[in-house]
Amino acid sequence: MDKIKQYHVTESVNGNWSYHLSKLGVSSISICGANTMMCSLRISQWGYRGHLNEKYCEKCWDLAHVNEVSGNIDR
Repeated sequence: MDKIKQYHVTESVNGNWSYHLSKLGVSSISICGANTMMCSLRISQWGYRGHLNEKYCEKCWDLAHVNEVSGNIDR
């Protein structure tokens, strides 16, 4: 899972506690195309659900893993 290190967690600008993956150095758009902003969540915390009922973009997760296998990083 080395290529997953090429991403960081960002938060959707459309709602609280809705997280996406963005390429390192990019915070305004996720790899699925959603508008995002910086957040303090670490990639190692991806998927954690607490009392805030956090949501994580399945499309970003799938894209990151497809890119990991194929070596194709589009965004």
